[in-house]
Amino acid sequence: MDDIWAAYYVQGRGARVVYGTASVFQARNVHNLIKDMRAEYLGYEHNLDLVQTVMSEPDSIHQYMPDSAVEAFRLYRKHFNA
Repeated sequence: MDDIWAAYYVQGRGARVVYGTASVFQARNVHNLIKDMRAEYLGYEHNLDLVQTVMSEPDSIHQYMPDSAVEAFRLYRKHFNA
């Protein structure tokens, strides 16, 4: 869900998002599809509410993210703040 939610977030901040075919190949490791599905359940459960909320207040996305993801995002953004 991270790429999907990132797109909603930047759209809420006024950017435009372009969707297209993959431009790179990613050799992925073996996945447990049940574990992956459980990890993404958060998105399936909250997508509509998130989209409606983030379009008017982009930083409200944090209320839908695990604390560890919020902290990682904060550290990432720190590199782009003047």
